[in-house]
This record gives sequence, structure tokens and C-alpha cells, in this order.
Amino acid sequence: MSEEQKSNEPKKKLPLKDRVLGDEWLNWDGDISATDKKLKATKRLFLGFALFVLFLINIFTYFIFFLISPRIDSIHPMVTLILLIIISLILFLAWIWFFMIAFSILTMKNFFFFSRHVPGKKFILLYFLLPYVLKLGKIFKISTDKLRHSFVKVNNSLIEIVNFKAHKPILILLPRCLKASLMKELKEYGKELDCPVYTATGGSVARKVIKDIKPSAIIAIACERDLVAGLSDIGLLIPVLAFSNDRPEGPCKNTIIDLEKVKRAIKLFSEGKLSKEVFLDDI
Repeated sequence: MSEEQKSNEPKKKLPLKDRVLGDEWLNWDGDISATDKKLKATKRLFLGFALFVLFLINIFTYFIFFLISPRIDSIHPMVTLILLIIISLILFLAWIWFFMIAFSILTMKNFFFFSRHVPGKKFILLYFLLPYVLKLGKIFKISTDKLRHSFVKVNNSLIEIVNFKAHKPILILLPRCLKASLMKELKEYGKELDCPVYTATGGSVARKVIKDIKPSAIIAIACERDLVAGLSDIGLLIPVLAFSNDRPEGPCKNTIIDLEKVKRAIKLFSEGKLSKEVFLDDI
């Protein structure tokens, strides 16, 4: 086959690649077609996998229990019964907890028995399920970034539903790969609202900034892997509205973000609510 014929052949599209934490991809050849310029994943993706993981945990727990129950019976049959009741109660509460979260997200109504409080530990179940969801996704060959993207949307919805009103300072964290014009506009906007804006060049820098500023709430922009790593670190202690950046020019280069979403997030933290017809993310 001649060189001219080879050049005229359609270029084979490579499978989507997950982003690498905080830096450009190793050995990236500049082919943007092999990257996902704009990830699309609904909240149902993470919730569906989380539901399946919770089901598997139930099956595995009861399987292990019935394997060891004869040994426990040798101590006293009542011990076996009490242990079974405790295990069943914990799993039952986990199901109730999960469905409270799921129904709240799917209906955008608060199904919890609390309202204006930091979400924090109320949603620890999702953080517990997250690593297992990512492992299960790999088995089913689902993009890890898509699952992370879905998890970020779930996180945002939970905070929106709770209607958390933050006290200043509200910290805005930007990635170093954000397009310069957008970074400048966000810094100016943050200055107008008296919100500190920092460019995080890595996880350790972000943690130091958070420690120094001691914000009551955080708005973070980054790739999915950075966002989920950050949420896992501080999401249970400080409410975070997280937004995945888009990358029309490839990984970690002039990434962009919808400024209106960020501005609505600041308004949500400042006022504690948004009008019902305005939601941060789709279901």
C-alpha cells in the first residue's frame, strides 16, 4: 500500500482515556480524537453502580456469616441470633440511608430529616461505596472518569438539596490548566464578592490553602480524578461544589468551564438556595 493510500485511510478512533492526576498524559501524541473533550455522565450512572455494590455487600456479608455461624453456635445459639439481628439491622439502615439519598437526588427534594446543615457525614455511605463502584466499573469496562463525573454531580445535588448557606470565606480553587482568560475572569469575580481564589498546582497545595484559609465552603474546578481525590479528603468536613473542566485542546491544556455554573454555585453558597427551575446538573 502506497504512502498516499495510507494517509487517505480514516484514522482509527482510540478508546477514551482517563485523565492522569494533575499533569499531562504520558506519551500523549497530541491526537485530540483519542480524548474525551467533554465528559457526559448522568447521576444515575453512579447511583446504579452504588446500588449494585450495596447489593453485593449484602450477599457477601450474609455468605460470610453463614460460613462462620456453626463456630458461633458452639459458643451459644443466642449469640448467633443476636449477631444476625445486628448485621441485618445495620444492612437495613444502609438501604434506608441509600434510598433517602437516591430519592432526594432523583426528585430534587429533601428526603432527610434535617435541612440546613453541612452535608458531611450524612453522606458518608457514598464515600464508602465509591472505591468499590470504581472497581466494579473497571470490571464492566466503564470509564473511571465517567463514574467520577457522575459522583461529582451526585455530590453537587446533595449540597443543593440541603440548601446549605455558607459563611465567608468561600474558597474558589482553580486548576493550573484552566484557560488564562477564564482564570482571570474568575479571579476578578471572586475579588468582587470577597471570595479568595487560588490556583491549586496539586493536592498538597490545595490542602495547605484550605488549612490556611479555613473556608466554610469550597468551589473547586479540576479534572474528575483531582475532584474526587479532593472530595474524599475534605468532602465530609467542608461542603464542596465541584465542577469538571472540559478540554477542547487535549488534557491539561487550556481547559474550560461554564462560568455560569460557577457563579450559580457561589450564589447557592451565599444565599443558601436557588430558584427551583435552576439546577446545577442534570439527572
